[in-house]
Formats: sequence, structure tokens, C-alpha cells
Amino acid sequence: MRPTKLELIGFKSFFHHTIIYFKNGINCVVGPNGCGKSNIVDAIRWVLGEQAPSKIRGKSMDSVIFNGTEKVAPSGMAEVSFYFENDEKNLPPQYNSYNEICITRRLFRTGDSEYLINKIPCRLTDIVELFLGTGFGAKAYSIIDQGTITNFATSSPEDRRLMVEEAAGITKYRNRKKVALSRLEQTENNLLRISDVIKEIDRQINAIQKQAKKAERYQKIKEELNAIESKQARWEMKCILETKQSIENEMEHLKGLDSELSARITELESTHINISSEISDKEAKINELNNKLVSIESKMRLIENEKTFFAREIDHLRQSNQSGTDRIAALKQRTGEIENELEKKLQEKSEIEQEISIHSVRISEQEKELNELMHKKAEVQAKLSEAKKRMIEIMTEIARLTNKKNYSESAIQDNIKRMEGLRLEKENILSQITKQEEAISNLQRDLESNLRETEGAENKYNTFTEKLMDMESELIRTETTILNTKEKLTESRSRYNSLLELEKNLEGFDEGIKKILKVKEENSDERLSEGIVGLITEYIEVEPTYERAIESVLGEKLQSLIIREPEIGIHALNLLKTSPSGRTTFIPIKPKANSTSTGMPSGEGVIGPAANFIRCSPEVQDISNALFSDVVIVDNITNALNLWSNNGFNKTLVTPDGDIIEHSGIITGGKKEKYGGQFARKREIKELKTRIEEFERSLEIEQQKFSALKEEVLRLKGFIDSLKEEIQSHKIRRVELDKDLDSAKGFVDRLNERIKVISFEYENYEKELQDNREELSSIEELLKGFEVKRDELKALELSIQKELSDLTTEEKVNRERLTNFKVQSASDNEKLQSILNLLNRIESERKEIDYEIDVLTKSISANNLKITQYKEEIQKKEEELNSCITQHRESTEEKSSILSEFNKFSEEISNIENHIKDMQKKIYENRDNLNAKTLELKDLQFKEENILNYCKDKLNLDISQEISSGSIFNIGNLEEKEKERAAELKKIIENFGEINLTAISEYENLTKRREFLQNNYDDLKRAMENLKRAIARINRISKERFIETFNKINEKLSEVAPILMSGGKASLKLMDENNLLDGGVDIIVNPRGKKLISIDMLSGGEKALVGLSLVFAIYKIKPSPFCVLDEVDAPLDEVNTGRFITLIKEFSQNSRFMVISHNKRTMEAATQLYGITMQEPGISRAIPLTLDQIFNEE
Repeated sequence: MRPTKLELIGFKSFFHHTIIYFKNGINCVVGPNGCGKSNIVDAIRWVLGEQAPSKIRGKSMDSVIFNGTEKVAPSGMAEVSFYFENDEKNLPPQYNSYNEICITRRLFRTGDSEYLINKIPCRLTDIVELFLGTGFGAKAYSIIDQGTITNFATSSPEDRRLMVEEAAGITKYRNRKKVALSRLEQTENNLLRISDVIKEIDRQINAIQKQAKKAERYQKIKEELNAIESKQARWEMKCILETKQSIENEMEHLKGLDSELSARITELESTHINISSEISDKEAKINELNNKLVSIESKMRLIENEKTFFAREIDHLRQSNQSGTDRIAALKQRTGEIENELEKKLQEKSEIEQEISIHSVRISEQEKELNELMHKKAEVQAKLSEAKKRMIEIMTEIARLTNKKNYSESAIQDNIKRMEGLRLEKENILSQITKQEEAISNLQRDLESNLRETEGAENKYNTFTEKLMDMESELIRTETTILNTKEKLTESRSRYNSLLELEKNLEGFDEGIKKILKVKEENSDERLSEGIVGLITEYIEVEPTYERAIESVLGEKLQSLIIREPEIGIHALNLLKTSPSGRTTFIPIKPKANSTSTGMPSGEGVIGPAANFIRCSPEVQDISNALFSDVVIVDNITNALNLWSNNGFNKTLVTPDGDIIEHSGIITGGKKEKYGGQFARKREIKELKTRIEEFERSLEIEQQKFSALKEEVLRLKGFIDSLKEEIQSHKIRRVELDKDLDSAKGFVDRLNERIKVISFEYENYEKELQDNREELSSIEELLKGFEVKRDELKALELSIQKELSDLTTEEKVNRERLTNFKVQSASDNEKLQSILNLLNRIESERKEIDYEIDVLTKSISANNLKITQYKEEIQKKEEELNSCITQHRESTEEKSSILSEFNKFSEEISNIENHIKDMQKKIYENRDNLNAKTLELKDLQFKEENILNYCKDKLNLDISQEISSGSIFNIGNLEEKEKERAAELKKIIENFGEINLTAISEYENLTKRREFLQNNYDDLKRAMENLKRAIARINRISKERFIETFNKINEKLSEVAPILMSGGKASLKLMDENNLLDGGVDIIVNPRGKKLISIDMLSGGEKALVGLSLVFAIYKIKPSPFCVLDEVDAPLDEVNTGRFITLIKEFSQNSRFMVISHNKRTMEAATQLYGITMQEPGISRAIPLTLDQIFNEE
């Protein structure tokens, strides 16, 4: 497992992506101080998992991230990757399938870090375990930092022991032992916790066991009572079912009649639905056709607008073509004029050239003759020749200027004509622009108006949409309120009906009471019916706080009947005795007053007389006085007892909880499992009735609110839909206006471009005209000057001729002839030059005209192409328009046909609806009868449901299966023995006191929990024993390997030390031979020629040699795949450096070395050199080097 390369990016000074390759042998890293060589060592230590910033020369871990320079920004991340070849396959099994292992570490400025093995995220532990036992790692002996080689000699015995353990390969066992000890401690803690939990559960089991047994006894008695009550419930159910059957038979007949009428109505409604469906289809079709017609009409308007746009464009293009054609015609006319003028000038040129040739010949002949005369009269000839020469020059210049003047005048006239043409064209275009700008202004006003209308409609749309959302939310809230109110109303009604049913059935009253009241209700005993007023609870109301107290005072009298006279009571008792139905109390409406009453007691806790908290009707006021005049309510039993003990009076004391002290001192009290007295039930019925009325009023208000909101939502939706259509119409109009506006602006832009061209041409012509006029003025001034000079020379010539009057006539004639020939020749030459200039100007003008004609021709061709395209578009639009017209006509006809059918169906459906109304009237009459029976049936169903609920809730019994099978009709009424047994069981249950029915399940759960925890406790005990055995095994292996490796290192140290220390000696010694697991290791040194001394007294070089001796001795036993040495040769002299290099070469056969050094001899021994430089300040780079490069640089 040897390293192959190291990659760095953003690590310390290595900002750029840097790769350092490692070869077999010695890899030497060189460079000046401060260039970043040691940063490579830090990178290796960091990527191997180093966690201490001080070990990598930093204050904090983010110190490893490149911090930037004056020119380069700081990096956001540091990353180092270290690659190893896996040829020996001696790594953990999961990595042996890889030929190369890459470990990577990243750190971000945010503090996030990542570890990876072969690009797969892993833990730091995985990287550490990967190198355990290899001798290579962040804390191993294979990485020796700068200046720390002496630490190997001076380090503590414990640190030296770690080096021996690393060489022995027992660091992984030490880690395993550490993990095992941690787990052992956790296991012991878990055992303590589980043990405490088991004790607590045992305590809970003991406490709940008695409650569970009591609950089981209660359940058995309850089951027996339920069996008797279930039989009674079945018999009552049987009576209800038989009555129901009779009513259901009558209802079947009514339903049959209803079915016949309903079938007929259904048949009519089916026909109604079919016709309605047809009408809906027709309506949908009509709506569809209306939409289609609107769409077609909108499309037709759009096509018409597009046709108008294309027609306008064609007119514009034709006008532009006409202007171009007129311009081309004018240019061609000018070209013809130029051609004629060119032809004339070419002919003139030919004639002048012939004349010049003739004059040349004549002049030559005449000059020959004149030369002969000139010899005769040299002085006069010289004067005359000079005058003639000057005259010729002036005449030549006059002729040149005259020709130039004529050309300028012609050019001025041409420019004036062209400028006039351009002015007229510009006026025409400006007129067109004015008209187009007016059209654009109108379109913009229309567009602004459209935008305002659109914005107004959209604002309305947004406002009403928000309002609609608010109303829909309010609608949902109202609907939720209605549902909640209905739910509460249903719940209250159910409770109210249940209590009424209990009240009606005299639930909780003795059978005697029920029998007497039944006789009164049936009026089977007239005397009894008239003599019994009613139950005492019906005529007395008690404040809720003292209901329990009054019921306790009344006791059995709570189920008393009020009678008009005592004889009625006797009569009723005789009736009860005829058939055993229990005992009953009767209270006369006018009882005798209690004569033993004393004054009202006073003292601590007295609330007041019981009569103060009772309301009753006047007719039973005497009964209230008789029952409660001697009763006083006291706040608690303690105060009641004090009052009874300290005062001599004949009163009954009662507390709000129902505890009683009678005047005799008898105390009655306690607490029932559940309280629900007669007074409380009556009060609850009254409260429920009030609550139901409030819910009904609230429900009605909310339903009205819901209906109003729903109508408003529908109205808003219709209004919003109309706003949508209005906005869409505005948007279509805006598109049309935008298109017209763009077209008009485009045409104006083209006209403005033409005006720019005209203005440019006009300015050029104007400038040229100004130049021509200036030139003409200059020529005229020059011409006047030359004419004056000509006149002066003529006078001079006359005087000279007078002096030559003595010459012969032949000489004069010859000279005059010669002069005339020369003047004519000069004049011809000037004319020739003028003609040549004119020809050049004409040729230039013709080229300009040809260029302009070519430009105009191309523009006309392009316009013609556009006109053809627009005509094709117009043709297409015509075809589309014709198609739309056809579709519009067909849709209109189809709509008329469908409307006719729609009216026919509407008439049919009106007849059917009248027939349905007649049939429904008959159904309503029949259903009134059916509803009456249904109410009777519902009443029975309510009773049936009460019995089912009672069986299910109270008896845990489901009799629905017996009802469906019919077996319930075989049930008879309870026997007297069963009734007595039921009463006995009820008393037993009342005496049970509080029952914890959950105790049974709690006891079972605690037992199971106890068993589960005991199993866990046993498992942890076994795991603890296994861990102890594993630790003992690790200790044994560690001892064996440590002592074996220690002896081998000592042996090799005795071999290496003499080599490095030139005959010196060194050896290792155990600090505590009895503690092989943790005892430190000392080193004993004896340099050559010195006595055994303390290692602290050695020189720096000697300490370095001792440290190297120890490292190389370990390498002989356990060579690491890679070794990093950072300037360890710095303290060594030349001789010791040579020995050091010799040993490194020996070890490099099996390990790869990376040596950082400034020593030339070390560099010479390297198989590969890397130079670290800082070409940019603060940024390190690694460059492969040769020795020649290094020494040449030096």
C-alpha cells in the first residue's frame, strides 16, 4: 500500500490545483525558506485525519484554507486527496476489490467538512482504521515534522511506547479495547438502570394485584346482573317489534299506492327530463352558435382591418414607386442630355485636335522663316518676342478662364434645377407626414382611451374578484358554523330525548311508583286517579349546589307521591299489596306541622335553612315546610358535628356533599361512584330545552345568512364574467389599434428617412452651388485683370511695331501670321483642356446618376415585391372573409332551425308539468297518511334504539342478531326470583365502593413488562461477560506482540545506532516490566568515547542521530509504506549526512520516502526532485526538477 500521488487545491499557500507524484525510492522536495515546502507535510498529516490545528501549524482548523493575497481573493474551500496503490490487498475486506485507494478531505469556510474514500463519503473513523497497524497515519512514526526529529529521542516514555505499539501493529487492538471498555461501561450502566426499573415494576405489581382481584369479582357479579337485565331488555324489544310489524304492514299498503303514483310521475318526469335534455342541448347549441357567430364576426372585423392595412401599405408603396419612377425618368432625361452634350464635346475635341495639329505645322514653318528675320533684328525681336509671349500667356489664361466661367454658369443652373426638384419632393413628403401624424395622434388618443377603459374594467374586475373571494370565504365560514351548530343541536336533542325517555319511563324509580302512576295514567281506578297529585320531584326545584344535600335529606322520600288526603295513600297501599310491586311513600298535600321545631342555629359553617334553597308551587308549600323546616345546611361534616355537640336543638344538619347528622346523632354519608339524581336530571332537561331553542334560533339566522351570501356570490360571478368579456373586447381593440399605429409610424419613419436623404442631397447641391458661385465670382475678377493686362500689352506691342517699321513687309507679315498661328494654337489648346475637364465632370455626373438610378430601381423592385406579397395577403384575407361569410350564413340558418325546435319542446314540457302537478297532489295526500304512520314507527324505533344502546353501552350486549333471526320473539318476561336477584346484585355492587377496572389490564401489562426487562437483563449480563473475555484476549495479544516487537527493535537499534553514531550505542528499556500493557519505554544512549549519560545532555546533532536510529530500527522491523522527513538532515554534518543517505537508500527498496531538504548531497541521492516556488507572492507551485536546474539556479 504505497502512495502514488498527492493532490492539493486551496490548501494553505497551494491555491492552484497541484499534483505531486511519488516514485519508488527517494522523492526530494526543495525550495527556498518560506516557499511552502512544509505545507505539503501538513497536507499529508491533515488528509490522514489530524484534528489538532497546532499539529498542522495553525490556530484554528480553517487556517488550512488559502487566505488570499493582495491580488487573489481567499478560497472558500481546502481539499487534499492522497492516492495509494493496493497491490498487496492487505486492507480491510471491503477495499480489497480496488486497485487504487484515494482518501479525500475537504473543509469549507462555513465549517462543513467531508471525508471520502474513493469519492464515497465516509467517517473519520473509517480513514483512521484503514491505516491502523500499517505504521502510517496522522500520528505514526512515519511522519517526522521539521525540527522534531530530536523529539523521538527526548520524548516521554509513554510516547516512545506508542511508537513501539505502532510497529507491533497493536494500535488497532488498543482502539478495539477502548471501544470494548466503553461498551462494558455502558452495559454496566444499563444493567443498573434495568435493575432499578424491575424493582419499581415489582412494587407496582404488588400494589395493583389486589385491585385486579377486586375488579374480577366485580365483573363476575356485573355479568350476572347484565344477564338478567338483558332478558328484560329482550322482552321489551319483543313488544316493540310486534307493534312495529303491525304499523309496517299498514305502511306497505300506503307505499304501494305511493309507488304507483310515483311510477306514473317518474314516467312523466323521465319524459320531462328527456325533453329538458333536448331543450338544454338546443340551448347549448344556440349558445354555441351565438359564440360562433360572435367569433366569426370578430374574425371578419379583424380580416377587414388587415385588408385595409395591406391596401394602405400598397398605396404607400405605389406612391413611393411613383416618386422613384419620376425621379428615374428625370435622371434618365438628364442622362440623355449628358450623352448629347458628351457627343458634341467629343466632336469639338476631335476638331480642335485637328486644328492644333495643322497650327503646329504652320507655326513650325513660319518660325523657320521668322528665325531668319530674327537674326537680323535681334534687339527689336527680343522686345517684340517678349511682348508677344506675354500676350499669349494672357490670352491663354483669358481663354481658360472664359471656358471655366461657362462651365460654372452651366453647373449653377443644373444645381438650381435639382434643388428645386428636391424642394418640391420634400414639400410633398412633409404634407404626407402631417396627414400621417394626425392619423397617429388619433390612433394614440384611441389607444389611451382604450387603455383607460381596459384599466377601469380590470380594476373593477380585481375589486369584485377580491370581494367575491371574501364572500366565498365568509360563505365557507357560515357553512362551517351551520354544520357545527347542527352537530351541537343534534347532540343536545339526542341527550334531551334520552333524558325525556328516562323521565317518561320513570328510570330510577321503584316498581310500586311505576304501577301507581300507570293506574293513574290509564284511569283504571277513578279514586286513585283523582287523589294522586304526582311525584314530589315534579313540584320542587333545588339550587344546583344543594341538589345532593336535599336528595340525601329526602332519602327514600325522593320517590314519594303527593296525595290529596291520607285515605288515598291507604287505598294505594292496598292496591300494591294485591301484587308484590315494592314499597312506596305517600305524602298528603296538607301534612301536619312539626311542633318540635326550635330556632335556627348559628355558628361556624352554617349556610342556612334548606327551605331557602328550594322553590316549589304554592299548593305543595306545606309539604316543603314539613320536610325541610328542621333541616339546616352546613358547609362540612366537621362543622356540622360541632354544631350538634354544642347546641341543644332538634335539627337535621346536612352538607352540600350529602353527609347528614340527625338530631339523634345518627350520621349518614359517603360518596357514590357516580352521581345523577332526580333533581339534576330535571334541571338538565330544562337547560337542554333552552339550549336547543338557542341553537335552533342561531341555525335559522346562519341559514338565512348563508342563502343571502350564496345569492350575492352568484350575482358577483355573473358580473365578473361580463367584466371578463368587456376586458377581452378592449384587448382585441387594443391589438387592432397597436397594429394600425405601428403601420402609420413605420410609414412616417420611411418618409422621414427619405426627407433625411433629400436634405442631405439638398445640402450637397447647395454647397456645390455656393462653391460654383464663389468660383464664378473669382473667375470674373481674374478675367477682368487679365483683360486689363491684355490691353496694356497691345499698346506695348504697337510701340514695338513702330520701332520695327523699318523692317520689310515680308517680315511683318510673317510675324503677324506666326503670332496668329500661335494665338490660335493656344486658344485651341485651352479649349481642348476645357473640353477634357468638362468631359470628366460629365462622366462623374453620369456615374452618380447611374448609382442613384440603381438604388431607386432596387427600392422599386423591393416595393413591388412587397406589393405582390400584400396583394397575396389581401387575396387570402378575401378568401378567409368569404369563408367567414359562408359560415356566418350557415350558422344563422342553423340557429333559426334550432330555435323553432326549441319553442316546440318548450310547449310540450309545459303540458307535462301540469300533469305532474295533478299527480303530485294525490301523492301528497297519500304521504300525509304515510307520515303519520312513520311518526308512530319512529317513536317505536327511538325506543328500540334506546334499548339497543342500553344493551350495548350498559350490558355490552348486541341483540341485533337475535332480532334478525327472530329468536327474540321466544323471550318471556322476568320471573319474580330474577327480579329479586337483580335487586340483590345491585345492592352488592353499590357496596363495592370504587372499582379500578383497568387494574386487570394494568396487571397483565406490568407482568409482561417485567418479563421483557428480565430477558434484557439476562442478555446484558451475557454481553458483559463476552466483553470481559474479549478485553482479556486483547490484553493477551497486545502483551505478546509488544514484548516480541520491543525485543526486535532493541536488537535492530543495537545494529543501527553504531552505524549512525560512529560506534556509539543505544538501547530500549521498560520502565515497569510488570506492567507490559501500559508501562513506558526509556532509551539509553552511550556515544562513542563517552560514559553513559543522560539524553538531555546530548548535542542537537546527537539527539537527531538517536532519533533517526530509533526510527530506522523500527523500519527494519515494520517498514511503513511511506515515510515523510521534513529537514531532518539539517542538524547533521557531512559525514553523518552520508550515513543518513546510505540508510535511506537501503530502506527505500521497500518504502517510498519524501524528504524535504536544503542539503545538496540529499538532493543528489533523490530519484525524483520537486521544486516549490512562489512565482506569485503568497501562492506556491510544485515543479518537477533536475539537479542541473537546481545547481544552475544557485
